[in-house]
Amino acid sequence: MDLLERLHAEAATTGIPVIVVSTSPQLLERAREQADRYGAHRYLGKPFDLGEMLDLVKDLVGEA
Repeated sequence: MDLLERLHAEAATTGIPVIVVSTSPQLLERAREQADRYGAHRYLGKPFDLGEMLDLVKDLVGEA
């Protein structure tokens, strides 16, 4: 979350798309709440499917 906060605070990096990956559903919800404050774009819980991650990256690249 520290890195996400720093990216969000700097004008040069605020537009970098960020995917937050968490280890459990309980932590994912908590991480989502924190990450929303700092502009996270997508969320993914572990274990995740590689295809799902690639789809998220493709979506984010398309939005850039």
